[in-house]
Amino acid sequence: MRVSRTAMAILILFQKFTTSSSEWLAEIQKNGVDSALTKFCKELPVTPQKLLKVAFGIRGLSSTYISRVFLKTEMILRSKNAVNGSKQMVRSRSSENLPNSQSQNNIQMVSHTLTIRETPSYLNLAKWFPFPNPVFRDEELHNRSRKMLLTLWSWLPVRITMYQPILLYTTEEHGCSLTTFYVRVEQHEPTLLMIKTCNNEVFGAYCSSKWGERNIKDDRGNRQAYFGTGETFLFSLYPERAKYPWVGMDGDKVHHAAELFMAADTKMITIGGGDGQAIWIDENIRYGKTDHCVTFNNPPLCPNGDFEIRVLEVYGFARDQLS
Repeated sequence: MRVSRTAMAILILFQKFTTSSSEWLAEIQKNGVDSALTKFCKELPVTPQKLLKVAFGIRGLSSTYISRVFLKTEMILRSKNAVNGSKQMVRSRSSENLPNSQSQNNIQMVSHTLTIRETPSYLNLAKWFPFPNPVFRDEELHNRSRKMLLTLWSWLPVRITMYQPILLYTTEEHGCSLTTFYVRVEQHEPTLLMIKTCNNEVFGAYCSSKWGERNIKDDRGNRQAYFGTGETFLFSLYPERAKYPWVGMDGDKVHHAAELFMAADTKMITIGGGDGQAIWIDENIRYGKTDHCVTFNNPPLCPNGDFEIRVLEVYGFARDQLS
């Protein structure tokens, strides 16, 4: 156990140094994590007293805790690579970039540390998946929904998966009003908007900017029509699983019509634009439509184009990291 404590202490210190020190981050980017960790162990830029303090400060040491720390360190390092190498990100659609069995196991392990602030009895990711009543009514749907959720979780920016998800708004509890939607959601960034239609299609969008930015005015005093960043993406979970990232994610120059990420006013909210709107929702959060749009080069997210909303939910992410 002493060896385990020492190894864990080194890993914890390595994670902290790679977060706070550009030197060790540069080492990872140049030679890879394995080489950087080996060098860190050889040089060990802390005193023996510091190492022992960290080692014996670890409480409740167990295999689950060890695995969680390893996973957390890996995710932080992947997040650093994603942020610094975003131009290398590629488009992901349909079965591309779906989580493999190992990544699903990792996500399931992390999920046991999650709680939803408004529903503390929900103890894992599968149970904070939206629309629990229709989705979890039998075992087959429960298993299918868990796979959908794990897929969606794998599509989020890695740094966001380190934070606690919070249910901000649901039509089932807070009513169908765009005014209420803004009150509960507009100051949170990012947010995850999820829709289930009356035909049971499930789709939505990861929205990178605050909905409150709809009120920002330009130099002439006019509200900006569109806002958001290229980190915004669309997704479909049922009947098809697919992710539709921004078409400019590969670094190529794009036309202005491909930079229409989010728009909102008192009458509607829109995600995606240019020759159509990927998601459009009315002020009563009851009806919507979906078309192909230039920003995400997506097909309509449901076959009929027009849809009636059964449930709409929005999640935010608390800034206290998962432990």
